[in-house]
Parts: sequence; structure tokens; C-alpha cells
Amino acid sequence: MLKKILLAVGLLVGFAFSGTKKYNVDPDHSYIDFTIKHFTFSKVRGKIKDFKGNVEIDSKKGITTINVTAEVKTIDTANKKRDEHLRAADFFDVKKYPKATLTFNKYEGNREKGKLYGKLTIKGVSKEIVFNATLSKEIENPKKKGSKVVALELVGEIKRKDFKVATGYPNVTISDEVQLEVALQLKK
Repeated sequence: MLKKILLAVGLLVGFAFSGTKKYNVDPDHSYIDFTIKHFTFSKVRGKIKDFKGNVEIDSKKGITTINVTAEVKTIDTANKKRDEHLRAADFFDVKKYPKATLTFNKYEGNREKGKLYGKLTIKGVSKEIVFNATLSKEIENPKKKGSKVVALELVGEIKRKDFKVATGYPNVTISDEVQLEVALQLKK
């Protein structure tokens, strides 16, 4: 009986000091950007301006959880007419699908670099996505004593048609491949 009690106490202490920390996304110092080709040669860049989320990081294993929610209606390509069209039903249909989400499946790599396997949901369609992930070391925020910050960068590619985005447009008009770059400053 004593062995079971000691084992349970040991496990609880181990979990308490496991080295996993939860961070919140600092939207003022983060971005979600995308790039897509137009007429196969020129690039259109854009961003999602309003998003929030959190990430859990193990001090040895790296990323253990990610949850990011983006307000798709805040899409911005620096062209008002195009942005309004992107919000319409044939593209993102933001009235019906106002949010896009990214959640965690697994992480392979070390504390600094690896592959993040996640589930991306756009227009109600969820697909597996793989990002190249780079994670900085945790530092003390020099402007806020006692606050810690970490930077996470994710780079990946999706196919817009997999998410039922602009399926009526041929690839020569806009490419099916969309480059994603997510840079998150995380704060604790």
C-alpha cells in the first residue's frame, strides 16, 4: 500500500514539474499571412487581421498543444474590392463560416525545430496540414517584469479546393496552392 501511495505522489510531483507551459497568442506581435498566385505568375499576398489562441510547450519535447481561431471576415489583401469578393459565398462565405481554426495533432522534432501536424478547418472542412515549425527560446519580456515570451513560426501549404474555396475558378486564374506563414509571439 505504501508503495502505491509513494508512486501516486511521485506521479503527481512529476506532472506538476513536467515543464509544460501554456502561452497565449499576442495578436499585436503576431500575424497569419498567405500568398497565392494569380494568372500563374504574379503573387497576391494577404493576411487575417483578427485571431486568438494558445499554445502549450514542453521544455524538452517542444509543442504539445495549439489552438488558434481566426476571424475570416478580417481578411485583408490591401484591395477593398477583392477583400469583399473573398468574403463572398464563392470564396470564404464568411456569413456562413466566420471562423477558421487550427488545432494540434502531433509534433515531431526537437525543442527548436520540427514538423507540426495539425487540423485546419476552413468553411467547415477539416484537413490535416503539416507545418515546418521553428520555436524560439523563452525569454523574459523586457517591458513587463515577470512575463515570458516565445516566438513560434509555422510555414506550410494547402490546396484551396480541398477546403471548398473558389472551386469554380481554374488553377490558371488563381493557383490551387496557397502558402501559409504564421508567426506567433506567445506570452505567459
